[in-house]
Amino acid sequence: MLGQARSTLGGALSAAGQVHGRAGADLVDAARAAFAHGLAYAAFGATAAMILAAVLTALFMRGIRPEPAAAPATQPAEPAARELPRAGRPR
Repeated sequence: MLGQARSTLGGALSAAGQVHGRAGADLVDAARAAFAHGLAYAAFGATAAMILAAVLTALFMRGIRPEPAAAPATQPAEPAARELPRAGRPR
């Protein structure tokens, strides 16, 4: 049961259901606090990685200038009003 409680939050909550009294409630509180702390550390680590990636991207891309866009090719203009054959009426 100890290994189950240490492995995951679900395992700890399951093990706490098997322990009666105040010890079970304390196990639930400890498991939820440990999960929240772990989630906070993971979010902090992800934030730090994204900030580092943004800084490195800005440093490496600093000297790159975009090339001007090529002029769009001109296409011949089509007649604006072209008569389409109507269904059911022969021409």
